[in-house]
Amino acid sequence: PAESTARNAAAGNVGMIIKPKGGNWLGVDRRHSPEYGVPKVVDQPVNSWLEQKLASYIKNEMGTLEDPIRRIADEWPAKQEKLLAAQLNKRDKLKDLIVKYEVEPVPAILVSKDAIRFTPAGIPVMHCQLEHSGQANEVGVARKIQMSVEALAIGPIQKDLEQMDLGAQAVFEGFLAPKTLRNQRLVFHITHIQLKS
Repeated sequence: PAESTARNAAAGNVGMIIKPKGGNWLGVDRRHSPEYGVPKVVDQPVNSWLEQKLASYIKNEMGTLEDPIRRIADEWPAKQEKLLAAQLNKRDKLKDLIVKYEVEPVPAILVSKDAIRFTPAGIPVMHCQLEHSGQANEVGVARKIQMSVEALAIGPIQKDLEQMDLGAQAVFEGFLAPKTLRNQRLVFHITHIQLKS
């Protein structure tokens, strides 16, 4: 067993390998090895898992090349890369479907804002609610408009929104886009905020 472990180390499979699978702990007095303590741990087992699974893991796999917990830790960076790639791919598909168009600057009052959250890529996002009132000309008649607008700020502009007090008035610039791939409700994406004095 010691020779097998030495061969693994020589092959570059060092990591956290400190014993061969199923073998004794190398260079450790048996009385001080984890597997020696297993019977004490399971004298009064909390549940059958401790008695069966954990004892077997400590004795046979812990610290070996086949250690499943070690494998999970080793494989996580690659898995994380795949997850990030999937998120970026999803974002790109959303961009392709976005009916993106600029709108006129919108004077509005900030009536609510959610706590900051982050996308899987670490980009800050903040949702908010704006109240807009004004007038528009429709077939030669002035029409009063009053509406509530669901909006969000992504990236650096989020800091400007975060610093605004509720009830503050500002002119918001941005564009409308579907909320998600499946939810086609339009949301106002803020790209610039000009506070009113």
